[in-house]
Amino acid sequence: MAWWIHFLFYNKHYDTLKEGRGFVGLYQVLVRYLHDRFINVVYIILSVLTYLYLFLSVLTFFFARHVPPVFSSIVETLSEPYLGALGVYIIVREIEKRRGYIRSNRKEHFIFFWLLFSIIATLLISFSEYYYANELYKTIVTNTLATIIIRIGMLVR
Repeated sequence: MAWWIHFLFYNKHYDTLKEGRGFVGLYQVLVRYLHDRFINVVYIILSVLTYLYLFLSVLTFFFARHVPPVFSSIVETLSEPYLGALGVYIIVREIEKRRGYIRSNRKEHFIFFWLLFSIIATLLISFSEYYYANELYKTIVTNTLATIIIRIGMLVR
């Protein structure tokens, strides 16, 4: 069993689980599944977080007048943790690819989406009176460049 089981069940329930009472069969299947596919689970979680952050950034930039002002602060605050998670995502993806769980020709579409988003944001800031360069735009450009640099780093290997 994993080391965190003792913390989850505070040792007293752990002995009951070892004896085979309750939903132990289901529990054991779940624990075994997570243990065997931990990297897959991390990959899926980081994939979802990557696209959610991108969606939040797009929503905040294009609909700044219609979303609460706190969205801009959230995007800026999560920028650095996002880049760290993105680095872990790329590493986990490479691990999965080498294990044979992921096809090697599968592309990360979020890189294309960040680049497209950055280009559209730059054009709007350059030619529209309703959009202007601010901290959110700086975050968008930073995330786009970091995403591209991280991906190039993985291609070099």
